[in-house]
Amino acid sequence: MKIISLDSEWKTDLGLNGFSPTSILQLATSNSIYLIDLEICCNFKDFDNYLYEVFTDPDILKIGIGFDGDLSRLKQSYPDCISFQIELSGYIDLISVFAGHFKYYPGGLIGLCEILLNEKLCKLDQMSNWNQRPLRKAQIHYAACDSFVCLLIYQKLKDIGANMEVRIEDMPKNTPKKVGDVCEECNSKSHFKSDCPQLKRCNVCGRSEHNALNCPCFVVKVS
Repeated sequence: MKIISLDSEWKTDLGLNGFSPTSILQLATSNSIYLIDLEICCNFKDFDNYLYEVFTDPDILKIGIGFDGDLSRLKQSYPDCISFQIELSGYIDLISVFAGHFKYYPGGLIGLCEILLNEKLCKLDQMSNWNQRPLRKAQIHYAACDSFVCLLIYQKLKDIGANMEVRIEDMPKNTPKKVGDVCEECNSKSHFKSDCPQLKRCNVCGRSEHNALNCPCFVVKVS
């Protein structure tokens, strides 16, 4: 079965009445990642028809994190696109699967990466301006990573035997929202304060190879 990871990005809404339409749609497979400029592509009927076929095909497994909310925003952003007016067929929400297996919520994509992949995901560009063109390299990397990492998380959940049929509405109401044991320094769920890499970083430049006393940023070269 073909598996596609879904995600989307938009500029943070400003003000009480502000609304920014979804700007970027990410589709990731095991060997390709597509960042789609919706402001351009939504003007093409062939693109809309293609997405409609993907979203409604039960033989294409769609995975993501809270993409039902993303789809609601896409529907509002592009009301003329038929692909955004339907319910996804064959969609799996990774947060629901994790919570159903471990009986607690991990705290979003960051928590899933730390717990299942033992990696910390950088979300620095999440709140950036996704309407600017061209996108910065950091934005492209962020958007691609956010979608592709879901494929790795899905495989990890599958390897540990998690039930992929769990839906968010099936979870008990008293399911804890976060892991109880977290690092007091950086709130990571993958280690404790005694092992926190943040405490071992240089306070000047943030690197871990040295401390502030011998930071190369302070070294003055004399010619």
